[in-house]
Amino acid sequence: RLFYPPTDSSFPANAIAATFAIGVAVWGVNRRLGTALLTGIGLYGFARVYAGVHYPLDIISAALIGLVVTCLVFRLRDLLEPIPTWVIKVARMLCLA
Repeated sequence: RLFYPPTDSSFPANAIAATFAIGVAVWGVNRRLGTALLTGIGLYGFARVYAGVHYPLDIISAALIGLVVTCLVFRLRDLLEPIPTWVIKVARMLCLA
C-alpha cells in the first residue's frame, strides 16, 4: 500500500491541511524554502487524489483551511507575543527559569 486507508471521512484531507499550514508558515518566514515545501505538498496532495484516497475538493478545502488558519495566526502573533515573554519574566523572578 502506498497510503494508509482513511479511518474517517475524507473531507477535508487532514494531512494536507496540517502540512499546508506548516508550508504557508514557512513561506511567511522564508519564501524560497516555503515555495519548495508548498510544491512538495502540492505533489503529495495530487498523489493522494491519484491514488484514490481523496477527491480533489478534499485537497483544495484542506489547503484553504491551512491557509486561513496560518494567516490568522500570523495576524494574532503580535497580540500573543507578549504572553510567553511575560511568563518567562515571571518564571525568572521566581527562579524557575
